[in-house]
Amino acid sequence: MAEKLPPRILVEPNPDHYLNQDRETIRELRERIEQMKDENYNLRTKIKELEEEKFSITHHLQKELEDKTEETIALSSEIAKIEENSKKEREFLLKEHKEQLNYIQKARAAEEDNYKFQIQELQSELKNIKEFKEAKQFIDEELETLRREKDDLYRKLTLQQNTIEQHYRKEEEKLRSRHQEEIRQLEIDALNRARNLLSKEEQDVHNENMSLAADMNMQRKEVEEIKREKKKTLEENKQLKRELELVQNQMEECAAKQSEMQKTIKALKEKIKVLENTLTQITNETEKEKEMMVFDFNQQIQERDSELLNLRQQVKLRSKELKSLKALAQMILDQRSDVEQFFLESLEQIKEEVQKRMTAEGKLRKLPQIGNKTKAYSEKVELSDLDWEDRERVLRLLFAKMNAGVPPQNWRGD
Repeated sequence: MAEKLPPRILVEPNPDHYLNQDRETIRELRERIEQMKDENYNLRTKIKELEEEKFSITHHLQKELEDKTEETIALSSEIAKIEENSKKEREFLLKEHKEQLNYIQKARAAEEDNYKFQIQELQSELKNIKEFKEAKQFIDEELETLRREKDDLYRKLTLQQNTIEQHYRKEEEKLRSRHQEEIRQLEIDALNRARNLLSKEEQDVHNENMSLAADMNMQRKEVEEIKREKKKTLEENKQLKRELELVQNQMEECAAKQSEMQKTIKALKEKIKVLENTLTQITNETEKEKEMMVFDFNQQIQERDSELLNLRQQVKLRSKELKSLKALAQMILDQRSDVEQFFLESLEQIKEEVQKRMTAEGKLRKLPQIGNKTKAYSEKVELSDLDWEDRERVLRLLFAKMNAGVPPQNWRGD
């Protein structure tokens, strides 16, 4: 609100009175100027402190902003390194996992081939054992046939030997009796020839004796032949006995081999069963190990992904904090600039109103020039040019601006 001017008092013109009044006014103006200079100095000091504080806050915010930026760059670089390391580690784990799977599969295939080869060998041995059983059965049948033939032959040989012995005894008895009879007959004939002393008869007897001697030689040869046949039959019998013993030994060996084969078959069956159980156990262990490796690999990937997600969230939070700090710093700088500009504009406006009021009162005075050393906008107005009422109004407006953050539209009405 504009201040009302005091009413003019009409007095008689007095040059001394005006001179004294002018001097008084000049003295008051000088005092006010001195006071305003002091206040201007104080305000300059305060503005300088505010500028230093603003510079300190701005420097601190700038430094913090730079630190946050460096930290964000470091975090981004760390995330990139972690992602690269994670990718390399994942590729390494995948490669290692594939190599382990290939190695396990190859080892498993080799073990399966080995087991298959052993099973084939065992099956071949079983086949040989079956063939041996069949051959043994055939040999047993042949041995049984040979045993029966041997028994039959032995009976036949025994019977033949008994028959030959009986025939030999009979022939021997016949020859002995015949020989004795012939001897008696020869004795009788000899007696008769001796009695008769007949040459013809002696000659006949001699011939007959010769014939008898030939018959005896023939019978002796037959007896020797029978003896040789007997001896041959005995040797054949001994040979058959030896063959029988040999066959019995072979049968005993076959029985021992059959028992050993049965033990071997039992051991091979147990070995096949153990190998099958081992193969099943190795297969199950391989599957379990494969599942555990896949589970560990997936767990590591999840941990890496979770770590990357946490780092990304941290980066987002740091970026958000950085944006907030930037906005806060910009707001503080804007508020400082707005308050400073408003303060200077208020001083300029008050100065203009003071000049207008002094012009209206007819007491326009030339104010001393203030600080032409700088071209800063803040040095256009001196607070010492204002009276106490204007200063109070400026300070109220300044505090209102600082408290509200926005300058009032009609600050003159406050």
